[in-house]
This record gives sequence, structure tokens and C-alpha cells, in this order.
Amino acid sequence: MVPLAPDDIVLFDNERILHGREAFSEASERLLKGCYSDRDGLLATLARLSAAAIEGIAAQRRNSVAQSARREARRPIFFQASM
Repeated sequence: MVPLAPDDIVLFDNERILHGREAFSEASERLLKGCYSDRDGLLATLARLSAAAIEGIAAQRRNSVAQSARREARRPIFFQASM
């Protein structure tokens, strides 16, 4: 049994599944929606999202390094005269 909180989603690979439930009263709120998707489409979407997330992290790091370099370039350099 998997307890669910409001707004939780459960996805099943419907190729082989056995499920059951206890009885529920008409007063309880229950929402069941079904949809179908092919595995290849889901895997392709996951790959695109993963690649975008990785590129986003790399871009953030590049921006951070560039900002650090700009800060260093603006930092005044003080020389101490030796006597």
C-alpha cells in the first residue's frame, strides 16, 4: 500500500501490474485520470530535460567564473613602496 498526500502522482508501467483498493465512501473525494504514453517518448523527453538541466548548471558555472574574473579585474592593486 502506498499512502498518498494531496497533489501526489503515481505512475505505473501498465505492462504488468496487479492493483487493488479498499472500499471508499461516496463522501470521499477521489480523482482518477488515465493517460497513455509510449516508453520511447517518455525516455526522449527525460533525455532532453536532463541535457537542458546539465547545460543550465554548466552555464551557471561559466557565468560565476566570468563574474569572479570581472570582480578581480576591477579590484584595485596597491603597491607598497619599499624604502
